[in-house]
Amino acid sequence: MNNILIFITSFLNIFLGIIVLLRNKRKIKNILFFLIILCLVTWLISSVFYNYSSSLDNKLFWNRMMFSGPHLLPSLLVLFSYYFPVRKQIHKGLLAFIIIVGIIFFIFFPFSVVAINSDGTRIFGFINKIYPFYFFTFFTWMIINFYFSNIISNAIQKLQLRYLFIGMLITALIAGTTNIILPIFFSNTNFNMMGQISTLFLFGFTAYAILQYRLMDIRVVISRSIIYALLVALTTGGFVFTLFIATNYVAQESKLGQIALLAGASLLIVILLDPLKNLLAKLTNSIFFKAAIDYPVATKRLTDVINEEIKLDQLVIRFSKSLANELRLKEALILLPVGQDIFLAPEELQKNLPGKSKKKKSVFYHSPFIQYLKKNNEILILDELDRKVADSKIKKEREIYDNIRQNLESMNCYAAVPVSSKEGLEAILILSRKLSGEVFSIKDIQLLEVVSPQMASGIQKAKLYQEAKEFNIKLQREVERATHNLRAANEKLTKLDEAKSEFMSIASHQLRTPLAGIIGYLDMLRTGDFGELDKEKKPVIHDLLGASRRLSRLVNIFLNVTRIEAGRFVMNFKKVKMNEIIEAMYKELKPTADKKNVKLTYEKVDLPEVEVDEDKIKDVVLNLVDNAIKYTPEGSVAISATANQRTVRVKVEDTGVGIDKDEAGKLFNKFVRGSDIARVSPNGSGLGLFIAKKVVEGHGGRVWAESDGKGKGSRFYFEIPIVADAEAKKKTVAVIKKEKK
Repeated sequence: MNNILIFITSFLNIFLGIIVLLRNKRKIKNILFFLIILCLVTWLISSVFYNYSSSLDNKLFWNRMMFSGPHLLPSLLVLFSYYFPVRKQIHKGLLAFIIIVGIIFFIFFPFSVVAINSDGTRIFGFINKIYPFYFFTFFTWMIINFYFSNIISNAIQKLQLRYLFIGMLITALIAGTTNIILPIFFSNTNFNMMGQISTLFLFGFTAYAILQYRLMDIRVVISRSIIYALLVALTTGGFVFTLFIATNYVAQESKLGQIALLAGASLLIVILLDPLKNLLAKLTNSIFFKAAIDYPVATKRLTDVINEEIKLDQLVIRFSKSLANELRLKEALILLPVGQDIFLAPEELQKNLPGKSKKKKSVFYHSPFIQYLKKNNEILILDELDRKVADSKIKKEREIYDNIRQNLESMNCYAAVPVSSKEGLEAILILSRKLSGEVFSIKDIQLLEVVSPQMASGIQKAKLYQEAKEFNIKLQREVERATHNLRAANEKLTKLDEAKSEFMSIASHQLRTPLAGIIGYLDMLRTGDFGELDKEKKPVIHDLLGASRRLSRLVNIFLNVTRIEAGRFVMNFKKVKMNEIIEAMYKELKPTADKKNVKLTYEKVDLPEVEVDEDKIKDVVLNLVDNAIKYTPEGSVAISATANQRTVRVKVEDTGVGIDKDEAGKLFNKFVRGSDIARVSPNGSGLGLFIAKKVVEGHGGRVWAESDGKGKGSRFYFEIPIVADAEAKKKTVAVIKKEKK
């Protein structure tokens, strides 16, 4: 009976070891676990053969075989403690020491049994007494490693470690007492069988950790193994039963009937094999899992949902439904933050909430599980919380876990997953139990750990999109309001500008008449029409005449500006000699240049007659030359002109203050003056070049300025067509007709 029990124990242990190894042949912890089980099974099976052996030589052989496994076991346990549940750093020298010690004991120490007496008692050598020291030292080493593993492991790993360690500890204590201490130190082998059967504790606690806490994540392998084991048992049993019937009953009547019965039974087994397999799969699935999940495909599908959706409500709905579908859940729900420690289920999902009232299930104010998730950022699972409540020795800690558990139960929630980013908790994923009723596997949790940060990024992206959309709407409203206000202000400014232009026009007309009289009388006084002037009076009259003429030009400037803005600026085209226009302006400004000690020159060339408004072109030449003299403290100003078949180009070049290249293009705008120009001559309206530009453009020409930089002088050009531009004439005619009306 004892031997049968040992065989059953051996079968259960080797079955467990093979499944763990097949689950992942490349993982060191799976290989080490299998080797530990193999050592135990070697010990168990060898003890059975030892008991059945009759000769002393056979007993000696099987006794040494029985000792070979346990002598390697302590080293394997220490190595296993470095790789389970999480891998820890181990120095290569230390690793070599553990392996070498294990090999030495495995090879040499089985021979410490010197002989076996005829009564079955074993004679041990002195070397065998070293083994207890080796066993308990390495086992203590394993315990210390497991202690530190417990510190750095997560909640589920701690539970796996706890139950596996309890199974190992009970087995080690019983087997160490009955098979090491009593035989070696007290020569008592009566209780050896208890040590071998104690391996059932290791199997039992390990199996519990596998089923309840996903140890080695081999639930699927176990379920498949059960399917094929039952399938083999049923088909073999059916065939054996058919063979029994054929041999004992049908064979007596007919050999042909026996063959027919066996053939029919074989055909029936073949036909029923696949349906029977599916039926067994459904039965085991109801215990272990509902359906296999392709985790890479599930991860890709969930990632695609996150990447495709930009709207927050659609993202939440699609992700929740997709996750529930991929993990075979009854329900998945996402809670979004709406305030400090306040999370709300979106309105679109509230209609799907089963059970209690919508308000109670969809809004959570300062809930304990929210505080826990924000602080620890780890997945909460109801089964693990039950275990934490039961295992917590501190009352306050137990109350925290119990409150969290009650929170989750009130939501019909099995798991709560934090959806976190660097900024904090973006959302909380609430998951129900699986439709199959199974617990979450390690791969389920790994999938959640992968997709939850991606979902946090997706929520941030959706929030930014929503904020940008709301900002655009707000911005559009502000722009429309500002545009309306600007339009109203522009209309008001237009009216004010018209009033200003009208005022300037009236004022200019009113000023021109008295100024013309003043200039005329002053010129007559200067030329002696009223008698010869005293020497003291001549310079005064000269200065007054110059000032009056400048004032007259300023009035003309303002008048021209008002005409330009009112659209009444017309050109009185007639043919004149361009040489005479330039020469007249040269002679008028030569005294001004001489007074400033500026050399004014004019390079006279033959120029064709041009069709222009003589007075306005004179103003252009006057303005450019006068500006050149004014802004040349010392040096020279040169006037030149060139012509081709279609145009005449006039150039005024000076050696004055120069122009910044960035300012050259802006000088022809209204009320604009160069920075250095304003410092050299503060007097000026900033309108001369503006009017010059309008005059030249009114002739169908162009005007521009060039300079090599500040202090390097400047060059002003204007170019007009020889024959008046047709479009310019049309505009002039149109303005005249409008004025007449």
